[in-house]
Amino acid sequence: MRAVVAGLVLLLGAAPAAAAEITAYDVTVRSQLMGPARVEARIEIAAPSPGDVLVPVGFATADALQAQEVPAGVTLTLERSDGASLLRIGVPAGTPSPLAVTFTFSISPALPVPVVAAGERATLPGGSRVARHAFVNTQPLRIARYTCLFVMPGGMRVHAIREALPRLGKTEVGPRVRLVDVEGLAGARLAAGPLRQGDSTSMQVEAVPRARPWGLLAAGVLLSVAYLVYFRDLVAPPRA
Repeated sequence: MRAVVAGLVLLLGAAPAAAAEITAYDVTVRSQLMGPARVEARIEIAAPSPGDVLVPVGFATADALQAQEVPAGVTLTLERSDGASLLRIGVPAGTPSPLAVTFTFSISPALPVPVVAAGERATLPGGSRVARHAFVNTQPLRIARYTCLFVMPGGMRVHAIREALPRLGKTEVGPRVRLVDVEGLAGARLAAGPLRQGDSTSMQVEAVPRARPWGLLAAGVLLSVAYLVYFRDLVAPPRA
């Protein structure tokens, strides 16, 4: 009896083991009008277990993976499954917690030209682009926070946010997609979490060329013409 009681005391007094989860998953897409875009990502995992950890990448065309900051012994491998991209993180025994890895890869295209159906009129000015991103947590590991920042090329600005999902919960502080400035470049940041297996988040942003100062240019031309007309006697050559 005493042995049973002692066992119950030890069981109740034992602290529960910390559950593994992705505490932060931050992605930055540095888009270009032409060619592939560079994507920078950082993942932080609390209480990782030794073995392989699979993490959804969120970009089907992810390629050219390069590890930037990875603890000793940790490996990163880019894989594809059912048309989706996955990051396999090899975690050796004794890896400290939290585990943080930073890596880059490329995607294409990042800012596709809007497709106008036959017989319909374009709703955006020429040179416009659309940034779309959808992320689904296909793996069991819970993601406490996920962010994706799209940095627009120079000369582009965000015209409208067409999609920002999921809708904000009662306890969340919005907006889901926020417009930001990144070293003088326009950007849009998606933030969501927690994301359990099967949860998703997405955004769709329209980008247009920055407006040119045609009004100022036209005003300058009119002032120049008015100056020449008003002072034409001063600039005219003397008569013989």
